[in-house]
Amino acid sequence: MAISDMCTGLCPLPLYIYFYSYGNYVEKIPINWCVVYFYFDQYFPTIFHTISIWLTTTLTIQRYIHVLLTNFFLLLTFPVNFFIYCGMSKKFRETFKKTINCYLD
Repeated sequence: MAISDMCTGLCPLPLYIYFYSYGNYVEKIPINWCVVYFYFDQYFPTIFHTISIWLTTTLTIQRYIHVLLTNFFLLLTFPVNFFIYCGMSKKFRETFKKTINCYLD
């Protein structure tokens, strides 16, 4: 995605430098340069920008699916974890909490 964004700005840069920094815009431009200028100034930046937009869209969809599935699996495992925790004896739960707190301190 970063490469696509970078190419959006770097495609017309050599032409801008050639024409505007060196003052070549004053004299008559050959037709070959017009075609090259049109492609590098209009087509390629638009293509790279569209690629960047679609990459951002696919990344958003992938993140949405990941969060959705994570929440779904958490919802499915919650009753199992609840019954396991409630099925343990009170003494075992206290021992388990003390052991975990001992390692965290």
